[in-house]
Amino acid sequence: MKNSDEIKKLVLEAYKAMEKADEAFWSNNLTQQDGLVMVGTDGLEWWTDYEHIVKTLKSQLEQMRGFKVIADDIQAFEEGTVGWFADQATLRMPDGLEIPIRITGIFHKENSDWKIVQWHGSVGIANVDAIGEELDV
Repeated sequence: MKNSDEIKKLVLEAYKAMEKADEAFWSNNLTQQDGLVMVGTDGLEWWTDYEHIVKTLKSQLEQMRGFKVIADDIQAFEEGTVGWFADQATLRMPDGLEIPIRITGIFHKENSDWKIVQWHGSVGIANVDAIGEELDV
């Protein structure tokens, strides 16, 4: 494994594309091969169809217009044709509300381009809220 400035750069571009509801970025940077999955914070946000993902992202990101994604310390790596990242980012909403969000993803090199094959955003909740008891952390 090696640190990947290329993957980190793509993640930052994805954040900007989220802020701008840039459909072209997602159309060009998601794989169209089997295995694509995008998971969001809502329990219904588990998508595996390329066309549906692009359409839904465009719609959702336009609905959230004005938010910013603030990267924390993106950890990005690659080995061969696989790259991945993890970040503890912050969503800053137009009203100033800040929401901590964990974002992870996996990239696959197709020809000479990195394509997103998996993207996951989640808002952490305490174990006691999720399962009714505290666990060691």
